[in-house]
Amino acid sequence: GHVWFTVIVDDYSGRIWVKLLNLQSEFGDHLREVIAQLESEMGHDKVVAQLHSDAATYFEKDKTIQDFCRVKGIRQTFSPPGTPALNSVAERTIRTLCEMARANMIHAAAPESLWGEAIIYAAYILNNLPYKQGSNATRNSLFYSQPPPTELPSRLVPFGCAAWAMVKGDGKSVSAPKAKKCIVAGWDERRLSWRLITVQDYSRLKFSGHVTMNMDEFPCRKNKREKDSSEIYDFVTDNDQCRAPVTPDPDDLPVTIAASRGRRAEAPSAQALR
Repeated sequence: GHVWFTVIVDDYSGRIWVKLLNLQSEFGDHLREVIAQLESEMGHDKVVAQLHSDAATYFEKDKTIQDFCRVKGIRQTFSPPGTPALNSVAERTIRTLCEMARANMIHAAAPESLWGEAIIYAAYILNNLPYKQGSNATRNSLFYSQPPPTELPSRLVPFGCAAWAMVKGDGKSVSAPKAKKCIVAGWDERRLSWRLITVQDYSRLKFSGHVTMNMDEFPCRKNKREKDSSEIYDFVTDNDQCRAPVTPDPDDLPVTIAASRGRRAEAPSAQALR
């Protein structure tokens, strides 16, 4: 299925807010949440003057967004169809997020179900890396008017690497494990903890601040190799075609070689292997 996500980008600093959605129509909730957060951090309202987006229906025709912007005094502007250059900051940011998420998932051999987590982590990385070449200022430091950081944050680790999250025991069993193996999906800024995915089926998201990592191990790679090998070698070997001799195709070889080469040893045919 699809993984919908909404991206809000500050035009000056490039600061990114990302949220996963169940439906595209939930963008209005994300917009109100981000603006309320900004008003609380700034200590006053009227922090957003203009909302620019493309002319999609859930941006232009949503009455709840129209009413919210009218009350807040926010001017809505739209890009005409087929002209992403008129919303270049957001469009370039979205493409960068998707390319980073794709690279992370390929590197970790992560399943497609973790696409949303890869997008969230890509946004966190971009917010904490230098915004422009030759400058140490990050999107976060520009947005919050802070001095540029002197070093990269320690929470930038490879997506999908192995992590052992501490497990609270009951104190009765001395053989009970103290940690559970997971994979790293990123850092959660609201919970101040790591976002971890269970290794068995990649279906559960858990949070932990007490984690030991191995950045050289990627459990998804091992699981993928085991799955692929079982699919490749799961074929029948007692088929009559497997014992049939195979001769080279004369069209694939020079005439002199094809005429002089003997018959090959018995080997399964391509059809039998499939």
